[in-house]
Parts: sequence; structure tokens; C-alpha cells
Amino acid sequence: MKTFKITEEHMKNAVGYIPAETKWAIAKKIALEVLEAPADIAEKIIEKKLLNIPYLKTENALKKKMYLTQIFISEYFGIHFKKYDTEEQNFYAGGNPLGQLEKWKHHKLYGEKAFNILADFRELQSMTETAIKNRKLLENDLLSRVVSSFSAEPNTEGMNVFFEQLKNAFEDGEANA
Repeated sequence: MKTFKITEEHMKNAVGYIPAETKWAIAKKIALEVLEAPADIAEKIIEKKLLNIPYLKTENALKKKMYLTQIFISEYFGIHFKKYDTEEQNFYAGGNPLGQLEKWKHHKLYGEKAFNILADFRELQSMTETAIKNRKLLENDLLSRVVSSFSAEPNTEGMNVFFEQLKNAFEDGEANA
């Protein structure tokens, strides 16, 4: 499989630092994109059939990896994509560009730049983890989810099914008591 190789030309043109406010904006955008509803049937039943409570959000690790790889290649090395898919991901990530940069740290001319890129990218990764954690806490907060369910369009059919099941559960409980 052919993979991306960081060349001397890439290093010459590489950016060693992304401003902190830009990194934070990127991190928040990634957090919005990688948190999604799981394909859990029980959650679907609650949301679609019974109550309008939003899903608990989970992190899509593949999306996060793809976004971070794309950001790494585009922001630090100026290589921009028309379309970014798993084939592109495999080409760029398959060459282990972070590992390649570790080797460049020993280069006489570009060692400092390689070190700066690695340190800066690790800061971006840390900011991304923080943004995802913050977003997940916000979106998965029980009170926020319940409040948003009140503002959603009522699912009267689902509510009727829910209360019918609740009534049956009470009746079964009284009959067994």
C-alpha cells in the first residue's frame, strides 16, 4: 500500500504553530462532529416510540481519528483535500506521519520545526479531548435532556404506549401482591 512520506520540501513549507484560538475552534468543531447517538435499540425505543428524550451521545473514534489526521496534514503541511474518505485516511495515516516527524527531530536543518509541530499537534489533541469531554457532559446531562424533551414536539402515540405499559406494570404488581 502506498503511503504518505514527509519530504524535505514538506518540512521546508510546514507550519510549526497554529494559534491557540484557532486550535480551540478546531477542537470544538471536531467535538461537534464526533459525538453522535449510538445505535442502541433500547434508546431508539425510548426516543422514537415512547418519549422524546434525546439520545445519550458517544464518541465516534474513527471520525475523530480521521478529522485529526486531516487537520494535521492540512494545517501543518498545507495539503488540502477535495474529499476526505477512508482511502485518503489510509494513505496519510498509513505512513505514520507523527512517527516520521519523530525521526525529523534529529535533522540538522528541520529538527526544531519537527519538534514544534509535534508539540503543537499534541496541544491540539489535548484541546480536542477537552472539547469532546465538555460537549459530552453538556449533551448527556440528564436535566438538559429532559428539558429538551419538553421542548420537542410531543409524541402522543408514544406517550399513550408508555402510560399503557406503566399502567399494566402497576396492575401486574398489584395482582402479584
